[in-house]
Amino acid sequence: MTVLKYFFDAKNGTGNVSIDTEGAMNTIDFQFIDSFEQVIAKIEESKPKVVIIKSNKKKSFITGADLKELLSSDIEKIKILLIRLNSLYGKLASSGIPVIAILNDQVALGGGFEFLLRTCDKIIATPGSSFGLPEIHLGLIPSGGGIYILERVIGLESGLNAIIRGRNFNAEELLQTGLVETYNWGEIENKITNLIGKLDKKSIRTTNPSSLPIIPEKEEQRKKIIETYLGRAVTSPHRPWLKCAVELFEKGINCSFDSFIEENISLFCRLWKEKNTKNKIDFFILKNFTFKPLPQVNFKETIECKTIGIIGAGLMGRGIAQVAADSGINVKIMDVNEEITKGAIETIKNSLQGLVKKGRWTQKRFEMCMARINAVNSLQNICDVPLIIEAIPEQLELKQELVGKIHKINPDVIFATNTSSIPIGDISKGTSNPVLVGGMHFFSPVPLMELVEVIEGKDSSKLTINIILSLATKMGKTCIVVGDGPGFYTSRVFSSFLYGGFYCVEAGVLPWEVDRIAVRAGFPRGPIHMFCSVGGMIPYHAGKFMESRNPRRFKVPESMEKAATHGYVGAGGKKGFYLDEEGTKPDETVLNILPRKQGIPVPDEKEIEDILLLGMVNEAFWIFGEGILRDIASMEIGAVLGIGFPDCFHGPARYASMRGIGNVLKCIEELYEKFLIPHLEPAPELKRLVACGVEGNLI
Repeated sequence: MTVLKYFFDAKNGTGNVSIDTEGAMNTIDFQFIDSFEQVIAKIEESKPKVVIIKSNKKKSFITGADLKELLSSDIEKIKILLIRLNSLYGKLASSGIPVIAILNDQVALGGGFEFLLRTCDKIIATPGSSFGLPEIHLGLIPSGGGIYILERVIGLESGLNAIIRGRNFNAEELLQTGLVETYNWGEIENKITNLIGKLDKKSIRTTNPSSLPIIPEKEEQRKKIIETYLGRAVTSPHRPWLKCAVELFEKGINCSFDSFIEENISLFCRLWKEKNTKNKIDFFILKNFTFKPLPQVNFKETIECKTIGIIGAGLMGRGIAQVAADSGINVKIMDVNEEITKGAIETIKNSLQGLVKKGRWTQKRFEMCMARINAVNSLQNICDVPLIIEAIPEQLELKQELVGKIHKINPDVIFATNTSSIPIGDISKGTSNPVLVGGMHFFSPVPLMELVEVIEGKDSSKLTINIILSLATKMGKTCIVVGDGPGFYTSRVFSSFLYGGFYCVEAGVLPWEVDRIAVRAGFPRGPIHMFCSVGGMIPYHAGKFMESRNPRRFKVPESMEKAATHGYVGAGGKKGFYLDEEGTKPDETVLNILPRKQGIPVPDEKEIEDILLLGMVNEAFWIFGEGILRDIASMEIGAVLGIGFPDCFHGPARYASMRGIGNVLKCIEELYEKFLIPHLEPAPELKRLVACGVEGNLI
């Protein structure tokens, strides 16, 4: 198969390159490089006035390297691929012939974006096109000089932020940098026609690495930015790719481009051999290609929800409404009164207008999204939809009362509850149609969090679960399906993380020290900081409910109880354990209300790490053994995407496998005996695995 095809149009003097690799997305592999080399030779031979590059794929320009081929190659072969690719980028860029790429609502990611940055004099794209260097999500760094160019085109700090977060840009965001020109598709052909013969390579070349200055120009500013990002990057030794990325930005400030590329390839190859990079890549493949929730949704046995209702216009309800509307679904939303509902819609509007101003959303996308959200003022006006999502306060009686009222008005509507802890079986006691009740647990903030935990109650019909799953999928979410019980999967495991932090505080460790150790262990935030970030009353109320069902294992720590009753709960402008949202300035007044447990030793740093990490692992295997969690893949997906388990370890099952199941069980037993932490009672499932001789390779 010819991957890149070249056609010279003698009539107008254009060289036309089309990209079409095997599969749904264009990717870079050895066949791509061979084909690229042949195309450059044809360009040199035909000497066109301009080269125009397009993709034949509907959604993809180039979406990076072919992971499958890389994973089957040794490190030397990968190094050769990168050297050849970078050489070809340079060859086309220095050919003396202007190069234009055209994207029609397509994505250029990783090596695809670097292809554009390195070879093209003009990138012309429709507003729906997007670009990015997301290699950090694989535990890697860009390998084709993209960092060197970005820090010169969008600035050092913006470039660092984009690479460290692995975030994408839409075409209009890059418009002001000069990297991209945006037009509607119907305008592009005329634009190209007018450009042919008028382009001067020297005057339009904006991405020649050797000619671009660093932004900012002042050395002291650059030094401060690097120090700030390096300080964040070295907080966890389990994420070496962060430090490598910052070091590359630092090197790129003063070195030549050739020297930079040599170091770039060397660091990429070093990271490729890291075990945690393998964990990240394996998780990426699991999430995007191999994972299917159990039970799997049958799209032939479902009902498309073109319009849905949302009851509850608070933080969660607003987020769900925004994501649904942005996915093309019409939304009816209501709260206890019309004023609250209209205020919620205004909040969504203001938030999205901010994204438009930053260039992250187009005006058209904003207008279409807002047009799909409509306030209603009564249950009568919201019940004429196939599905209603309930996002009201976490009180069983309120939810039972609501589902009963809804089914009296429309006995056929599906009631999808966003509860985080109350069993579906309990809520469905409020209706005579329990088959139409299921859990649809979103995570905050809804627009950013990928996961939806779908809960199958004892009486939930397969059709109900199918419809909830298909709706969540349409909203762009990754789903796991779990069984019923207090806290389901994610809330129970998340509670074990928070409780572990609070029990360490009761044992004599400062709250901010617990958080520091947690971040070093690989968590995005520590448990005390997380408690405040999500609004401490939410996990507190969820914890009290779970405690009412199992007081032996789900006992809320006394220190969390004190924090809640004294108002140290963060979020919504309330005081917390920190004076700032970033968690850098401790509020030491909280120490006055925190209890110290007598007779319990102070855990050292390694023990604190284990209390947090193995506490989550242990709870995950309790839930798996109880049958609430149906498969190991869902264990990994739910823990990482929903509750912040360190993705550098893949998930609880991979982490336990890496340390050895027997060693993990022994460590949990020792922690349980030494610190008397209730949720660390060893999971029977771990004991069963050890008894069966299973030491690892769970996933």
